[in-house]
This record gives sequence, structure tokens and C-alpha cells, in this order.
Amino acid sequence: MFQLSESEKSWVHKLFFNAYFEDALAKYRAQTGLGESYAILCALNEYWFQIGVMNREGYEYNKKRYGTPLTEKFKGELEAQEEPQKKAELEQQRKPLDVHKRPDYFSMTDDQLLDAYLHAQNINDSSAIQLIQYVAKQRGYKFTPDGRVLSLKGEGVAAENP
Repeated sequence: MFQLSESEKSWVHKLFFNAYFEDALAKYRAQTGLGESYAILCALNEYWFQIGVMNREGYEYNKKRYGTPLTEKFKGELEAQEEPQKKAELEQQRKPLDVHKRPDYFSMTDDQLLDAYLHAQNINDSSAIQLIQYVAKQRGYKFTPDGRVLSLKGEGVAAENP
């Protein structure tokens, strides 16, 4: 492949900016949304047209070519990338949460409530134990400090802890 050396590329120019130029370039880029090279070329284009060393045709051509902000230039690509993400987020929001639904302890019979209480103790589910104790207390049952269920009359033990 044929390659030109740097000295043979008349269209290649290295620029060395001092702090003032760097500051101005950063501000210009922020205002226009242009990339670094395009911002420099646009500024030159504007200035050269203003002082009359560039004709309108060249000015319009360069303005169209180098004046498109990066956000507009890659807008289609950005939207194409964002679309699947947005769809995935919407699908995730539409999915019902996989929440462990607790049984309705209020609708259980006393025997079912006792079985649920013993099961909750076996698997050490403290929140289920507290809910069941609340329901049982509403029904008149009492509990010993170690968690055994006493009958309403306090006669004997209705259930022993395993």
C-alpha cells in the first residue's frame, strides 16, 4: 500500500495550543456539541468566511460537513442502543414481583394454625412465628416464654416444641 510521509501530506497540520486556546476550544465545544477536530475546523471556517478569504460555497460545504454536533451525528446509533435497554427496563417493570406470599393465618382452623406454627419453628421463620402468635392471641391462645402454645383455659400444653 502506498503511504505518504507527514511532510508530503499538505492537508495535515499539527497545532500546539496554549492554555488560552485550550480554554476557548473547551468552551466552544461545550456551546456547539462538536468533537475536538470538528470544533477547530468549524471555528476556522467561521472566521475565514467572516474575513472574506473563503467563499460562500466553501463555507456552506464545511458548515454542513463539520458543524453537526456529535449528539445529532450519532443520534440514530444512540437510539438503536438505547431501545433494547428501554424495552428490557419496561418488561422488568411490567413483571409482577416474585414475592413470597404468606398464607392467610386468619382463615386457618386452629389445627392448621398449629401445624403452620410448628413448621415455622422448624425452619426458624421468625416473622411467620410472630404473625401466627398474633393470630393465636386474637383467638385467645396463650404462649409460654419458650414458645409453647397453651390452650385458652391454660389447661395443659396444646403443642410442644420439637
